[in-house]
Amino acid sequence: SIEKLHFDPTKAVAVTTHAMRKATNANEVLQILEEKTKVTFQIIDPTTEATLTLLAMKEALKREKVQTKSFFLLDIGGGSTELIYATEKKQLLKSFPYGIVTLSQANDKEQKFQKFAQEIKNFIDSCNIEDEPLFVSTAGTPTTLAALSKGLNYQTYDKTIVNGTILDKQQILQRKQQLLSLSKEELILEVGSGRDDYIDTGIGIFLLFFDLLHKKSSIVFDDGLREGVALKACMVK
Repeated sequence: SIEKLHFDPTKAVAVTTHAMRKATNANEVLQILEEKTKVTFQIIDPTTEATLTLLAMKEALKREKVQTKSFFLLDIGGGSTELIYATEKKQLLKSFPYGIVTLSQANDKEQKFQKFAQEIKNFIDSCNIEDEPLFVSTAGTPTTLAALSKGLNYQTYDKTIVNGTILDKQQILQRKQQLLSLSKEELILEVGSGRDDYIDTGIGIFLLFFDLLHKKSSIVFDDGLREGVALKACMVK
């Protein structure tokens, strides 16, 4: 029980992102959550979200002993997607209002993808890249694909196996065709219930960044916002 764990929900550090940023009844929802759980949620802006994810990724790269002078970090979310260019001297970030859920549900999906692509290109051009940055990715789509490449599925997912997995673009294209050939029941077993409706769009977004960053592979990590929030909380204390 919570009492035996000595867990005080009033001291929990909890954040919420795009969904609550856009919801017109966000304050009402968060108030109900606080009344029911005693946990106070903070709505964080895209910059804070990306910065915390970057903090987690820097620690993950150290943990896995991946040495790089610069990298692009891609975080594909449900309502938004973040791309960060990090070097030893600077950190440039951009939050795009396109995610696997919002794009999947859009009536003008193709037009939004084209607009998304142009916004990504504009940001990459503004980074003035002078080296060959590593392509790092996190969140549901990359980690799911990494798990499948290791012979895992939704039920057997293991982040310790997923962390540090190298995914090739060609490998992803092949996996996409395999997933599209499955029945709904088979797809749910592979990627999980609730993700089956969005995995195709997620892969489309992932491949878009491969093309615009001119990358043939990406290194995948499970670490993200959650770990960043925890690290930040520890640093504050």
